[in-house]
Amino acid sequence: MGRYGTPSIRRRPRRVQPNSINSYLCQYGAPGTGPYEIQSVTGTPGEFTEIVLKANPNYWGNNYPPGSLPVLDQPAHIQIIDIKFSMSHSDRVELFASNDAQISYVSPPFLDQIYTAWPYSKYLPPQSIIRLLGYQPAGVLYISMNTEEWPTNCTDFRLAVVHAINYTALLYTYYSPLLNTTLAELYLGPSNPAYAPFYNPDNLPMYSYNPNLAIEYLNKSGWECNFYTVLPNGTVIGNPSGQKLPTIPITVIPPVTPLVEEQLEIIAQDLSQIGIPTSVEYATTAESDTWVTPSATPLMVDLGWIPDWPDPLYQLVYSILNVINGGISGNMAWFNNSVVNELTAEMPFVTNETEQLQMLAEVYNITYWQAPYVWLPWLNITT
Repeated sequence: MGRYGTPSIRRRPRRVQPNSINSYLCQYGAPGTGPYEIQSVTGTPGEFTEIVLKANPNYWGNNYPPGSLPVLDQPAHIQIIDIKFSMSHSDRVELFASNDAQISYVSPPFLDQIYTAWPYSKYLPPQSIIRLLGYQPAGVLYISMNTEEWPTNCTDFRLAVVHAINYTALLYTYYSPLLNTTLAELYLGPSNPAYAPFYNPDNLPMYSYNPNLAIEYLNKSGWECNFYTVLPNGTVIGNPSGQKLPTIPITVIPPVTPLVEEQLEIIAQDLSQIGIPTSVEYATTAESDTWVTPSATPLMVDLGWIPDWPDPLYQLVYSILNVINGGISGNMAWFNNSVVNELTAEMPFVTNETEQLQMLAEVYNITYWQAPYVWLPWLNITT
């Protein structure tokens, strides 16, 4: 699991109750192979409130000259990291302003608030203190649609969803008035523009925001999948003799930032305009571990997939589209297409780039018209 691995512990095994605190590890931490090790943990599984990390004195990277290792492999530059979870927005701003927190996070629209509250803002411009710290391989953020469960198993229903959403409005949630720029970009999954040329080889267009087209797709899916719904103006679409379309839950894993809340509001409003009622439901990380079958996986999930390392084909496209990775393992939509399964398993190991791109183009074309995911804006890490 990442760089930390699973160490061998040469001591008598201790009995640990599932979904309960391991008191020994919480007190003493666990040995590992990464630059940090856990010093202490506060809270309960899935609802941790604080984790303290300390520099690992036995990290192998400590023996290399400074700056000689890639960013992800370098030794700890900060000796103690105290991570507090689920802290309120006001607390994050206040602690940063009082210098009790040196690193903090707020959504882009609130950068101005945290900057002006900082006591040294009159001496330094925003660009001097606002940085995207660290590095992570480019991935995808999405609303997954369970392709094995009704009604999201209806292809035209999913096509209705992807054309009902105003992506420009979603992108604007990343706009920073302080920096006068948008800190994200729109893209068409299953790859990310950072991995060009292994991104959208045929230059397929983005899904358009087209409520009328979305209603056409929804009407078709109503007849195909035996349901009906009612538009805000009272018009019935779909099969009036079928089942009334129920409220579709969109599941998220808290804590939920103001930015995500705003995006969910936009999505819910857009879907309601074409007759798809939605609700927001919350699941702990422990609950998400049970999403190992289609029936146990929520119909729609607001989540994302970030590769362990920057490999667009095997770590990204394969992970979120191949059926072998169904559920929380990566393929949250339980997408299962025999051609895509074969291509995603084979193309990472093809040595001819032209052939790889042809295979990726076919994957893109199939998934474009199957629409297992709504692709959400990705934070532009070069900003």
